[in-house]
Amino acid sequence: MAKSLFLLLAMLMLAGCNPFGGGGGGPSSAPANQATPDIPASEGGTASSPVPFGTPFVLHKDGRIFQYQVTDVVRDGDDRMAEANPENPSAPPGSVYVLVQLRLDYQYGPPNQLYMSTDGDMRLYAGGREWSDPGESTPPTPPFRGTNMFSPTTIVGWLPGKYLPADLVGDVMLMYDGIYFALR
Repeated sequence: MAKSLFLLLAMLMLAGCNPFGGGGGGPSSAPANQATPDIPASEGGTASSPVPFGTPFVLHKDGRIFQYQVTDVVRDGDDRMAEANPENPSAPPGSVYVLVQLRLDYQYGPPNQLYMSTDGDMRLYAGGREWSDPGESTPPTPPFRGTNMFSPTTIVGWLPGKYLPADLVGDVMLMYDGIYFALR
């Protein structure tokens, strides 16, 4: 009898059933019959064809649908960076901090699975090169990174500040998660 019960339990476990309850500790995935919304991905967003300032951009990535939009730019953000954290390094002489506020509409993702906003390996480009200093900085409040969310959710926050020569801030472009955004 005990051997039969053991075999029955083993067959149930192999079939994906847990006769002891619980869900195995991990988040559940989307049911097979759940349709992905018909939201087309945006085109462009390249260095030669950046997303215009304030224009939403839809990205399909890893079974999720995101819409990003640059909502504000501060081209002389030294004071804002000092207010955000006195430990933020000062911009070198002749340089200024550029701050970018980003909106994320997390439109679709697997049910019951959190997504955490990140800095998206953000970079600033101007004068034909990348400007990514300082390596780490504390952005003004609210920060963009670090929000856990389920879809659908919208957040708006500041990316970490980066500094570059003051004479290049008029041409600066943001690269976030592989997408280029014009900042004017």
